[in-house]
Amino acid sequence: MEILLATICGMTVSLMNILNGKLSAVTGTFLSLVVIHLTGLLAVILVLMVRHEKLTIKSGIPILAYSGGVIGVLTTLFSVVSVSKVGAASLTALSLGGQMAVSFILEHYGLLGAKQQRISLQKIIGLCVVIVGIGVMFA
Repeated sequence: MEILLATICGMTVSLMNILNGKLSAVTGTFLSLVVIHLTGLLAVILVLMVRHEKLTIKSGIPILAYSGGVIGVLTTLFSVVSVSKVGAASLTALSLGGQMAVSFILEHYGLLGAKQQRISLQKIIGLCVVIVGIGVMFA
Protein backbone atom coordinates (compact mmCIF):
# COMPACT_ATOMS: atom_id res chain seq x y z
CA MET A 1 0.00 0.00 0.00
CA GLU A 2 2.82 2.41 0.88
CA ILE A 3 4.48 1.87 -2.51
CA LEU A 4 1.21 2.71 -4.27
CA LEU A 5 0.75 5.84 -2.14
CA ALA A 6 4.35 6.93 -2.83
CA THR A 7 3.75 6.46 -6.56
CA ILE A 8 0.52 8.47 -6.42
CA CYS A 9 2.40 11.14 -4.47
CA GLY A 10 4.90 11.48 -7.31
CA MET A 11 2.11 11.70 -9.85
CA THR A 12 0.25 14.38 -7.93
CA VAL A 13 3.43 16.43 -7.45
CA SER A 14 3.79 16.68 -11.23
CA LEU A 15 0.17 17.78 -11.58
CA MET A 16 0.58 20.24 -8.72
CA ASN A 17 3.70 21.80 -10.24
CA ILE A 18 1.98 22.46 -13.56
CA LEU A 19 -1.20 23.82 -11.95
CA ASN A 20 0.73 25.99 -9.50
CA GLY A 21 2.83 27.34 -12.38
CA LYS A 22 -0.31 28.28 -14.30
CA LEU A 23 -1.73 30.03 -11.23
CA SER A 24 1.54 31.90 -10.73
CA ALA A 25 1.56 33.06 -14.36
CA VAL A 26 -1.84 34.70 -13.78
CA THR A 27 -1.58 35.97 -10.19
CA GLY A 28 2.17 36.43 -9.70
CA THR A 29 4.58 34.40 -7.63
CA PHE A 30 3.79 35.50 -4.10
CA LEU A 31 0.02 35.83 -4.44
CA SER A 32 -0.03 32.34 -5.93
CA LEU A 33 1.82 31.06 -2.84
CA VAL A 34 -0.86 32.57 -0.61
CA VAL A 35 -3.69 31.11 -2.72
CA ILE A 36 -2.02 27.68 -2.92
CA HIS A 37 -1.52 27.40 0.82
CA LEU A 38 -4.92 28.87 1.74
CA THR A 39 -6.70 26.38 -0.50
CA GLY A 40 -4.59 23.62 1.04
CA LEU A 41 -5.58 24.80 4.52
CA LEU A 42 -9.25 24.86 3.52
CA ALA A 43 -8.95 21.31 2.15
CA VAL A 44 -7.45 20.07 5.43
CA ILE A 45 -10.15 21.83 7.45
CA LEU A 46 -12.81 20.20 5.25
CA VAL A 47 -11.26 16.75 5.79
CA LEU A 48 -11.16 17.36 9.55
CA MET A 49 -14.83 18.38 9.51
CA VAL A 50 -15.86 15.32 7.48
CA ARG A 51 -13.93 13.06 9.87
CA HIS A 52 -15.35 14.92 12.91
CA GLU A 53 -11.85 15.64 14.20
CA LYS A 54 -10.80 18.71 16.13
CA LEU A 55 -7.71 20.70 15.31
CA THR A 56 -5.67 20.76 18.50
CA ILE A 57 -2.24 22.21 19.13
CA LYS A 58 -0.19 20.10 21.50
CA SER A 59 2.40 21.52 23.85
CA GLY A 60 5.99 20.38 23.92
CA ILE A 61 6.46 20.15 20.16
CA PRO A 62 10.08 21.02 19.30
CA ILE A 63 10.38 24.23 17.30
CA LEU A 64 12.32 22.38 14.59
CA ALA A 65 9.23 20.26 13.90
CA TYR A 66 7.47 23.36 12.58
CA SER A 67 10.19 24.02 10.00
CA GLY A 68 8.52 21.55 7.62
CA GLY A 69 5.86 24.19 6.92
CA VAL A 70 8.50 26.76 6.01
CA ILE A 71 10.29 24.22 3.84
CA GLY A 72 6.96 23.42 2.17
CA VAL A 73 6.43 27.09 1.31
CA LEU A 74 9.99 27.37 -0.04
CA THR A 75 9.55 24.19 -2.07
CA THR A 76 6.36 25.57 -3.58
CA LEU A 77 8.07 28.91 -4.29
CA PHE A 78 11.02 27.24 -6.01
CA SER A 79 8.77 24.99 -8.11
CA VAL A 80 6.44 27.85 -9.10
CA VAL A 81 9.41 29.92 -10.26
CA SER A 82 11.24 27.12 -12.07
CA VAL A 83 8.44 25.08 -13.71
CA SER A 84 7.80 27.69 -16.40
CA LYS A 85 11.52 27.79 -17.27
CA VAL A 86 12.60 24.14 -17.14
CA GLY A 87 9.25 22.35 -17.54
CA ALA A 88 7.49 19.84 -15.31
CA ALA A 89 9.51 16.78 -16.35
CA SER A 90 12.87 18.47 -15.77
CA LEU A 91 11.65 19.97 -12.50
CA THR A 92 10.56 16.52 -11.36
CA ALA A 93 13.90 14.95 -12.37
CA LEU A 94 15.97 17.67 -10.70
CA SER A 95 13.80 17.50 -7.58
CA LEU A 96 14.16 13.73 -7.44
CA GLY A 97 17.94 13.95 -7.69
CA GLY A 98 18.09 16.54 -4.93
CA GLN A 99 15.68 14.60 -2.71
CA MET A 100 17.65 11.40 -3.13
CA ALA A 101 21.00 13.02 -2.34
CA VAL A 102 19.73 14.77 0.79
CA SER A 103 17.78 11.69 1.91
CA PHE A 104 20.87 9.51 1.64
CA ILE A 105 22.84 11.93 3.84
CA LEU A 106 20.04 12.32 6.41
CA GLU A 107 19.54 8.56 6.65
CA HIS A 108 23.25 7.69 6.64
CA TYR A 109 23.88 9.89 9.68
CA GLY A 110 20.41 9.55 11.24
CA LEU A 111 19.94 13.31 11.11
CA LEU A 112 16.66 14.96 12.10
CA GLY A 113 15.43 11.68 13.56
CA ALA A 114 15.65 9.77 10.26
CA LYS A 115 16.04 6.03 10.60
CA GLN A 116 19.76 5.41 10.21
CA GLN A 117 20.57 3.43 7.06
CA ARG A 118 24.03 3.22 5.60
CA ILE A 119 24.52 4.43 2.05
CA SER A 120 24.91 1.30 -0.04
CA LEU A 121 26.55 0.80 -3.41
CA GLN A 122 23.08 0.18 -4.89
CA LYS A 123 21.87 3.56 -3.63
CA ILE A 124 24.92 5.33 -5.05
CA ILE A 125 24.42 3.60 -8.40
CA GLY A 126 20.71 4.58 -8.33
CA LEU A 127 21.61 8.22 -7.69
CA CYS A 128 24.20 8.11 -10.49
CA VAL A 129 21.56 6.74 -12.89
CA VAL A 130 19.24 9.62 -11.95
CA ILE A 131 22.05 12.16 -12.45
CA VAL A 132 22.91 10.66 -15.86
CA GLY A 133 19.20 10.76 -16.75
CA ILE A 134 19.05 14.43 -15.82
CA GLY A 135 22.12 15.06 -17.96
CA VAL A 136 20.48 13.31 -20.91
CA MET A 137 17.32 15.39 -20.44
CA PHE A 138 19.33 18.63 -20.59
CA ALA A 139 21.64 17.55 -23.45
